[in-house]
Amino acid sequence: MTKRFRFSAHWAMLMGSILFICQPAMAASSTTTTLAVSPTSTTAGSIITLTATVKSGGVPLTAGQVKFCNASATYCDNGALLGTVWVTSSGTATLRRALPAGTTSVKAVFQVNNSYATSSSSATAVTVTGTDPDTSPIEFLSGGSNAGAIYAGDFNNDGYVDLAVCDASLATLQIFLGS
Repeated sequence: MTKRFRFSAHWAMLMGSILFICQPAMAASSTTTTLAVSPTSTTAGSIITLTATVKSGGVPLTAGQVKFCNASATYCDNGALLGTVWVTSSGTATLRRALPAGTTSVKAVFQVNNSYATSSSSATAVTVTGTDPDTSPIEFLSGGSNAGAIYAGDFNNDGYVDLAVCDASLATLQIFLGS
């Protein structure tokens, strides 16, 4: 004897969700991240180039993000984060920036995604000698007083922080290149 049951669309959706949840998750492939720093010793105000290479099974990855950070910090975020860069089609992520005077230990951390696991490079010490350039505040807005948004980033890839300022009262966007 065969019994037939009638299910509503809601019941079918619920069962589909349960079946989806019960399927085992695919394991992310392991990765290795290496870091090259050039130069490892320089003077204040000079640009350091940090290049991370991320591989899985010996093959360079061509997608994902790498965080560059101060290796002495527990987490690679907030004040320890030096920058976040996308991995290029050549399998590398490169950050150019100045570091403060003193010795900073840096590392690269590949960010986990659906296909690949996270990995970190070994730490590399960078020594910067001399006195940091003038860091006194300067006035940079020319007119207007209603900055609605300010975004900081390295827009021209020279290693210095640049600013984009949107002034709502003037309906303008101003770009200020760092030096």
